[in-house]
Amino acid sequence: MNTFKFNLNQKVTISISGENGVIRGRSDSVDCSNRYFIAYKSAQGGSTESWMSEDQLEAIEG
Repeated sequence: MNTFKFNLNQKVTISISGENGVIRGRSDSVDCSNRYFIAYKSAQGGSTESWMSEDQLEAIEG
């Protein structure tokens, strides 16, 4: 069983874009890495949600 690096409702940064969001869901699987459902404000200014791999995210301290 995988352990999750991030908790539900934790604030994170999307590494490649620098956008910040909140973890709303998470999923593990036998054939891929842990994935997280993130709600965030896109660079274009709109509200969006997306599934992302654990290695695409960084924790926001504080």
